[in-house]
Amino acid sequence: MRTAFIALLLLSGFYLMTAEVVHGDGSFRVDLAVKPYPSLVIGAHVYPEKIWQRNHPGEPMPWWQRGAFISLIQDDWEYGRPWWSDAYGFGFLAVLIAWPVLGGVWAVYHLSRRQAAPRQ
Repeated sequence: MRTAFIALLLLSGFYLMTAEVVHGDGSFRVDLAVKPYPSLVIGAHVYPEKIWQRNHPGEPMPWWQRGAFISLIQDDWEYGRPWWSDAYGFGFLAVLIAWPVLGGVWAVYHLSRRQAAPRQ
């Protein structure tokens, strides 16, 4: 149980620090990027700067729009969907589902231990 908790904690950290960045400026580029700080953003679309400023007047540009990220994997959508894109999405979904499942297993385990303990 402790190993599952540590593995889930590490996977959660991975998803808090990475995101899939799709470039929407006419290119087919997609990146698996390391974010500058932990956040819940797992997918971001980069638009030309003028479009961003027109749709968000007076707001500061977010990290993905400024290009303030480190690219782990660069791929191209021109020849089809990259294999890691689906794996990234399904992995995030698995981590979201695993937290309540692990919490339920922990609760059942500790409740059964409490009932099995001899009373004094």
